[in-house]
Amino acid sequence: IVDMVASAVPGMKTSRITVTDQHGRLLSSGSQDPASAARRKEQELERSQEQALREKIDSVLLPILGFGNYTAQVDIQMDFSAVEQTRKRFDPNTPSTRSEYALE
Repeated sequence: IVDMVASAVPGMKTSRITVTDQHGRLLSSGSQDPASAARRKEQELERSQEQALREKIDSVLLPILGFGNYTAQVDIQMDFSAVEQTRKRFDPNTPSTRSEYALE
């Protein structure tokens, strides 16, 4: 789709084209900026989790209700704002061995 649009509009670069689905979720972004790349990965993770849950729902309902006799929709919104930090503190007043190497 991106290439088709870029070739149809004179002077249009693929980096300026964004594709979304009917719910406004980003499907493709030409932007190469690291924040955009991170957001794309987050959205891909959300979509894959949605698909996995739909498949689980289908595996339960399909044998009971039959194909085409139900509708299942899944919308996942994950919070990616959590940050994991690791700290190492060394007290300068209490000497301790940080690492040791012995050659025999």
